[in-house]
Amino acid sequence: MDLKKLQKKKIIENVFRAEKSSDWSVLVYDKAAAKVMTSLFTQSELISYNIVIAQRIEEEREQADFPVVYFVECNKENSNAINEDFNSKKYSSYTVCSLNNPEGLHELIKAKRIFMNFLAVEDRVFLSSIEDIYSVADSLNAQFFVEYTAKDLEKQCEVLDESFSGDNRNGKIIVFDRSIDLYTPILHFFTFQALLVDLDIKIAEEYEDSKLWKDVRHAHLGELNGIFKTYAHDVSANMKKLEGDVDTKELMKMVLSAPETMKTNQMLKEFFGLAERCYESFQYISLFCELEQTIATGINKSKRRVQVDAASVFEILNHKNVEHADKLRLYYLYKFSGYEYQENEKKKLATLGFKEEELEYSQPSFSPLSYEFKYEYDVSRYEPTVSVVLKEYLNNKKKLTQFFRLKRGINPIKSLRKSYLLSVKSELHKKKIYIIYIKGGVTYPEIACIHKLTDLLGIEFLIGSDKILRPKEFLNQLNKM
Repeated sequence: MDLKKLQKKKIIENVFRAEKSSDWSVLVYDKAAAKVMTSLFTQSELISYNIVIAQRIEEEREQADFPVVYFVECNKENSNAINEDFNSKKYSSYTVCSLNNPEGLHELIKAKRIFMNFLAVEDRVFLSSIEDIYSVADSLNAQFFVEYTAKDLEKQCEVLDESFSGDNRNGKIIVFDRSIDLYTPILHFFTFQALLVDLDIKIAEEYEDSKLWKDVRHAHLGELNGIFKTYAHDVSANMKKLEGDVDTKELMKMVLSAPETMKTNQMLKEFFGLAERCYESFQYISLFCELEQTIATGINKSKRRVQVDAASVFEILNHKNVEHADKLRLYYLYKFSGYEYQENEKKKLATLGFKEEELEYSQPSFSPLSYEFKYEYDVSRYEPTVSVVLKEYLNNKKKLTQFFRLKRGINPIKSLRKSYLLSVKSELHKKKIYIIYIKGGVTYPEIACIHKLTDLLGIEFLIGSDKILRPKEFLNQLNKM
């Protein structure tokens, strides 16, 4: 399943091809629609969908003898602009594809709602509000039951649940609050993508949809070399074929695949360099990662249950070779584990560069999960709580946290929310789909776990949130609370 491809297809079929009266049309879009389209289309690509020109609605636009398709939110400002275009006969005909209920438009303007209020960040990752998870469901052409794990989520989940009809539900949406796991956003994880995020390194956009990146992004540092060797062997094998006798048919295949081979070769060179930086970072993090893992799991690398003493923590907080950002992560990690820093300790931390708002931070309600962690690497003993809860819930029918279910009845107005996606692959309906949503931000380690659960349980998982949460942003968020 690839959310980006599904969303792109939905826009092509329901927006770009919304105007049937002409071969060519003008596309007018606003900030909200641009945000959705940016990661899916290039400006030059639009002409292949018979769009003669694409412009922002707030721009000065010239008259054109073509139909226009507006892809916008129908707020007062946009509706007024569309009505002005209509009254001045700027285009030959008018169709509005609105991201919300189309209101305030001239009665002769054709308008329909497009449920598209989400950003497809990766093939299984999206960003939206809780209520707008319905847009994701609409793109899947599927109906969902809704469950949640915190009473504070009830009202938003009720609004979402009312979007679906009472019958024909096959999938399930499970909504978590960030407070279920405060460890994951500040722990150091050793998957390729998580390490690159810690190093503030962003992969080039043209690589994001490549098979190589998808194979390595969630791989543990200990697995990277094996994956790189496989790809390097394939590239080398293709190069060696040219040295021998090659028939015309085989040569043609090689010529056609040459650009992809060259791109893979270039990516490998760049990823080798990035991996080297990750290995160097790992050497540095090794100063304190064992302490982090012991605090988070309650067990040491000898698999013995231990209680971390404050002296061990302050040894790292005093360490001159540990960066302040990492000291801050350790400081909060220990605090989240239940430790109350004493006044004399706070004074000491102040001399080490800790700010007053950090030292006076009032911890939110958080009870770390008590669980027997299963792991492959000593440095990665901790598993994100969302992954553990889902695995036990779906695999062993064991609830490690409370799940709330809504009382459901058939919604008589559901027919108003009709899906416009008519050609979703039929296999989506055969597999049960779980949409996992974390209010308050999702981390890259949690995204990696969702991919692993898909393979482990044979269930289609998607994961979403209102934002991607990186360690630095989470620390800033804590300091403002």
